Amino acid sequence: MTHLMFILAALTLLVQGSPTATAQPVPDHAVIFMYHHVSAETPLSTSVTPEQFADHLDHLSRHGFRVWPLPAVVDSLRHGGSLPDSVVVLTFDDGYRSVYTEAFPRLKER
Repeated sequence: MTHLMFILAALTLLVQGSPTATAQPVPDHAVIFMYHHVSAETPLSTSVTPEQFADHLDHLSRHGFRVWPLPAVVDSLRHGGSLPDSVVVLTFDDGYRSVYTEAFPRLKER
């Protein structure tokens, strides 16, 4: 199971409570992904490889997720605005070099 599939499965369980619970729509929400390293050379516990990161981006694109900047999501929620379905935010913690050398070029392509 890829990292993204695991994360999405875990989020589904958190939102639904259990695999057998009836899913109820959750209005005006976003899922926030936090990355540290995008590298094959850093600890596996805090890293995704550049290939895995590209797979994550492909998955989000294929399944109609909309990537929004975090300030736009926060502003909308604070001011009673409405968020479209399938909004996600991609964040990068700690400012590691691999974010610039590996993630940024892949994000810039999109």
